[in-house]
Formats: sequence, structure tokens, C-alpha cells
Amino acid sequence: MDNCQHILYLPGLGYEFNNASVKTYAGRFMKALDEQHPNASLRFLLKSEEETLASGDTVTVVSVLEDNGQQQQERYRFYEFRYAPWLTAQWQQSSPLRQYLSLSFTLLGRLPLALRSLLGYAAHAPLTARLQGAYFLVLFFMMSLVLFLLAPAALLAATELLAGYFPQLKEWLSGQLQWADQLSHWAQGLLVIFTGLALVKGDTTSVVKTLTGEMMSAHHYLSFAQQRLVIQGRLSALLEHIAETRNQAVAIHAYSFGSIIALDNLFPHQGPVPVRVCQTVRHLVTIGCPLDFINTYWPHYLNRSPKTPLPLESWTNIHSPLDVLSSQLFRPGQNLPFALAPQTHCEDLCYRLMANEQLGPWQILTLVGLKSHGGYWDPDPQAGSCLQLLTPRLLPGE
Repeated sequence: MDNCQHILYLPGLGYEFNNASVKTYAGRFMKALDEQHPNASLRFLLKSEEETLASGDTVTVVSVLEDNGQQQQERYRFYEFRYAPWLTAQWQQSSPLRQYLSLSFTLLGRLPLALRSLLGYAAHAPLTARLQGAYFLVLFFMMSLVLFLLAPAALLAATELLAGYFPQLKEWLSGQLQWADQLSHWAQGLLVIFTGLALVKGDTTSVVKTLTGEMMSAHHYLSFAQQRLVIQGRLSALLEHIAETRNQAVAIHAYSFGSIIALDNLFPHQGPVPVRVCQTVRHLVTIGCPLDFINTYWPHYLNRSPKTPLPLESWTNIHSPLDVLSSQLFRPGQNLPFALAPQTHCEDLCYRLMANEQLGPWQILTLVGLKSHGGYWDPDPQAGSCLQLLTPRLLPGE
């Protein structure tokens, strides 16, 4: 066994737009490690490569090398688990008509819950819950605009589907395509709002359509367990690969929705914890974990069957008071539905983005609470990050 810490990294959604690849994450980690290390003469370098699993899948691996001037030693080895392609596979394969109908029914079904949260359905409802409802409505607005973007293709698909059964209806639907095109152009114009609010960058229409597909896929994952078994199988295969080739303990670092994927694999809804998980995973780091948000809008999702506690050595959760999607998991009185061993060291680390942590009217209006979910690091990998809280106190060997 070598003296290298193996880390499995699960990014959040919006991978293509938020500069959150494993190479970038490892670079941020390396910068924090270099600045926190007591030996200023040491240099740290990155090395990237691809490894092939037994299944034929490839995984990106990034090593952090320690250079003391005489030799280089691998200290950390990051493996990227990109679950998004499997999460969104069924959505991507769906026809425009099916996407349109699925999005419509989802928006109608979830709107009452968002309104209840916004209006403070209980007298004791905290401000954070109401802000979650407000921001959830913002996301609803964005996704409803995608309905108009999908309208021309969905109408064309409906026309072709009904062609052989209702010729007159086909003629009428064909006449509505012009209106659908106009609505689509109108929706594209409104999406500029999201560019102005800095929620999305680049090609607004393309980004919003991609994010809507990911959010719909996440909704199906949480509501119907869609693709959950596929993702669990792929993650198990990667853990098996590390165990076979390295025979090392593993730490899991997960950001945003990636932390939900990680928790589902560490604490399954049904059945025992996989043997390889118990044998290899020793440390868990969750960043911006949206557990409270999910508990509000998918209240039955956290129900887990009792099982043997997972022998984790540590679970560190990084959250921010300004991030209304993140959760403080280990506050007094909090009862998590996860079976942990008594020796597991659980800790919340608070990453303060601003001196004033209270959201005023202007901050609420400009969606600071929502944008802060991406504030744990800057797109520039040389900028500071929340990992400066992590490197000196959690990982073995430091």
C-alpha cells in the first residue's frame, strides 16, 4: 500500500457551464494544500490521465504530486465520477412531445408546493424555507419558458402522430406552427433576464435547455428512482476498480446534487450497504448539500430502511449561510436518516462568503441566495475556495 489518498469526486449539475471538472477541483485542492502546508519549499504539481475500467468505460484521473526538489511523490489521486450522462439519458432520448408533456405535468404538480413554501404555510416556517420557495418559483419560470422553446417541435411531433387518424386535426395543428414559432422567439427574448441576473452565461437558450433537462432528470431520479440503479452500478464499478488496482481506502468528495448521488450509494434505500463500500469508503465530504431543500419538495425521499451502520471515519459538510440550498447537517437536534457508526466524526464547516450573512431585500431580489450556491469557488482555479477549510483538518497525512 502506498502513501497516497484516493478521492472519488462527484460534481454538481451544470457540469459544462461551471468549470467543475475533476482537474479544476484537484487544482483548487492543490492550491489550498500548497498554501496551508507548513513546508513552504515543497512544490505541488498536477498530472492527468485516463484509466479504463473492466466494463470498458474510461475515467479521468488527476494526481497531485509533491515535489521536494529531489523526487516526486503522488500524494492525492482524484477519480471523476460523471453521473450526469446516465442521469439525463432517458430525457435526452425522449421525443420533443414527450419532453413537453413531462415538463408540463411536473410544473403543474410542483407549483402548489412551491407556493406553500413561499407563503410560509406554517407560522414557524423559517425565512430560508420561504426563500427556497421563491427561488424555486424562479426556476419554475425558467423551465416554463422552455415549454415555449419546445412548443414548435412538440406540435410538429403531435401533427405527425395524429396524421393517420385525424386528417382535419392535422391540418389545424399545422396552422398553429406559426404561432408556436412566435412564442418560441418570445421565450428566447425573456431568457435574457437570466443572463442579466448572472444565473447563466454564454448561449442562454442552450444553457437553459440543458439545465432544464438536468433538473427534470433530477426530479425523475428523486420521484421515481429513474436511472438510480444505473448510476449505483457505475459507481460500484469505479469503487471496484480502485480496490482491484490500488487496494486503498477512498474518500468521497461531492458537490451539490453530487452529494445526493453519494448518499444514495453509501446509504441505500433498500438492502444492505454494498460490501465494497464498507471496505473502501472511509471519509465523506459534502459541499453545498441540498438535503433540506430536497426534504421540503420530496419529503418521502429521505426515508431509509434500518441497516448496519456504515463504518465511516469522518463526514465533513461544508455549507454557507448565504446559500439557501445548502444544509447544516449536524446542528443540535438534527436527526439524519443515515445509519452511521458511533466512531464517525461528523462536522459542519461554515464557509462565509460575506461579512453580513443576512439577506436583505436587494439581495433577495437579485437572487443572491440562489447564486451563492455556486460561491464555494470561483471559475478561476487560482482563486480562493472553500477547500481552504478542508485541507488542514480533514484528510489523512496532513
